[in-house]
Amino acid sequence: MELYMAITAGLGGMFGWGLADFFAKKTVGKIDATRTLLWMQFFGIIPLCIYLIFNWELARITPPIIFFLLLLGIGNVSAYLLFYRGLEKGLVSILSPVFASQAAVAVLVSAFFFKETIEPVRWIGLTCSFLGIVMVSFQFQGLKELSAKKLTKGLPEVLAGMLIFGFFFPVWDWFLKYQGQGWVLSTITLRIIAMVFLTILIYIVARRKKIQPKIKPEEKNVWTWLILIGLFDALASLFAAWGYRFTTMTSVVIIFSAAFPLPTIILARIFLKEKLALNQVIGVAAIVGGLIILAL
Repeated sequence: MELYMAITAGLGGMFGWGLADFFAKKTVGKIDATRTLLWMQFFGIIPLCIYLIFNWELARITPPIIFFLLLLGIGNVSAYLLFYRGLEKGLVSILSPVFASQAAVAVLVSAFFFKETIEPVRWIGLTCSFLGIVMVSFQFQGLKELSAKKLTKGLPEVLAGMLIFGFFFPVWDWFLKYQGQGWVLSTITLRIIAMVFLTILIYIVARRKKIQPKIKPEEKNVWTWLILIGLFDALASLFAAWGYRFTTMTSVVIIFSAAFPLPTIILARIFLKEKLALNQVIGVAAIVGGLIILAL
């Protein structure tokens, strides 16, 4: 039963973040990454607050817990910003699979630092799904003609973001179990901290550039996409946090949550008519195969 709960939590995270990523493509070029993340956090708080109204639980809020949440919130946002910063410099075909490797790092951290017990069969299923995530994220087109310098542009930023997330998710899992009741309130608090950090960052950058800070997007046609991004990101966060809180199978939740490129590329194929490369088809099969192995 616990395994199926973990798989359900992971799949909820996968579809939530996959849909959020798909709608985020609608804002590319219209609004910068910092403001996208800020409004994503804002709109994501709304469904979490609605959930909290009907499932109210008080949380332990002490100075050490607030400090810990502060570190987690800054780390979460920093990982995203480093990834986006890397994408501005380099190639998504190289950097996306590197960033997806956060799942492998997180599983290893969970197993070796937090002593999660992972049976041999589960290692096979998790490895199969992880390789599928990398294959789904990888795009080979035109890589042979590129120099080593171009291939490594943005790599340091993405590696840093990947490592932060690799530690973030197991630590967040540990914290939610330690916190016990009030796990949704902790999730909301994490988003509020992220919003404050992003707002301060926007003002700092604007001051350095000697321009007027902009919080509100000027483009009217991005609001629908920002709301959808926030809603699906909140859904994913809720599923993942639920899996972390009520199961001990952190690795399963992490791996399947990290498979969010799968629904993104499927939606892009259906609605944007983007073609799937052979390696992406193989990646989809590997993710499904890993899921089947875990479910046996």
